[in-house]
Amino acid sequence: MKEERKIGLLIKQLNTIHEHKINNMLRSYGLTMSQVRVLRYLIRKEKENVLVNQRNIEDHMNISNPTLTGILNRLEAKQLIRRVASKEDARIRYIRLNDTVAGFEEELRNKFDEMDETLLVDLSEREKDTLFELLNKLLVSSRQGKTKEEVYDKKDLKRSKRI
Repeated sequence: MKEERKIGLLIKQLNTIHEHKINNMLRSYGLTMSQVRVLRYLIRKEKENVLVNQRNIEDHMNISNPTLTGILNRLEAKQLIRRVASKEDARIRYIRLNDTVAGFEEELRNKFDEMDETLLVDLSEREKDTLFELLNKLLVSSRQGKTKEEVYDKKDLKRSKRI
């Protein structure tokens, strides 16, 4: 009997393995994946010249205030970020990157690129393109909460059943 395919389970298993490998790599930097996600968000917003407060990060990452406070406290203790009071409203504190992150950013990006390449090493370029296309389609439909009937037209339904 053919084993039943569960795409959600496969994605979860792949994510767990990949995240474990990433966390092992990050351990040498004394960081966690959650801390790196915050840093990457701050880096992106800084390049856009956008000031970021704690609430912005909470909303973007969909995490609670106490969880983010812990992450920010640890990043501040490592001197990677600082909290700066707003000039207009002292109740608002912006989260800013310290200069030490600048060189560190490229090194981390290279490490993440290496990790992605090891994940995709056995795939051809065509398979990689197909994988990205399908994963993006899954992501869009999942975010919109659509059923497969709403996402695919009639001729594509045959293909969706292969998953």
